Amino acid sequence: MTTNSLSTSTQAGGVALADAPLADGPPDDPRMVFAKAVALGTAVIGRVGPHQLANPTPCPDLDVRGLLDHLVTVLRRVAALGRAADPFGPGVFAGVDGDRWHRAWLGAAHDVQAAWADDASLARTVRLPWLVDTGAAALVVYVNEITVHTWDLATATGQRPAWDPEILGVALDAIRFMPAEGRSAIFEQVRANMPADRR
Repeated sequence: MTTNSLSTSTQAGGVALADAPLADGPPDDPRMVFAKAVALGTAVIGRVGPHQLANPTPCPDLDVRGLLDHLVTVLRRVAALGRAADPFGPGVFAGVDGDRWHRAWLGAAHDVQAAWADDASLARTVRLPWLVDTGAAALVVYVNEITVHTWDLATATGQRPAWDPEILGVALDAIRFMPAEGRSAIFEQVRANMPADRR
């Protein structure tokens, strides 16, 4: 694996999301598509300027700084899942040193690469409060989250990256494998029962 709310009416870098190809199900091995999503996120994060950190984003509760923190946390969670570790463990929510989000993101991306290197990780059962499925299905879901938040970040910082239709197709298809409603409530319930230093 190489680590080099979107609506269907949104135009992403000239690609209409409604035109993105939908798969019949999650790819058997979505690691390369996930890697492409991470690579796009890397490019967008790398172009965020210090003067943009307080910018609002399409996520109503997050400014650019908060969204960068969240993106790093998401990659750490994916790495933990690949290691069959606690995706809500203390290391997942560790703070970013200063404003070094790009470095933290790259470090987490390398951890993901190592954690999912074994093909067996794709067939392993993954348990999240909102998902019990294979590792492959979980990666597809996180292609969606990484892609949506990359779009959020690009929008908040005036970027227009070149979107890969394959990534968009998998990201849209992932919606089929997530609960139809109540995902935020499920996560908030989980967070409320976590130690304060891990929320």
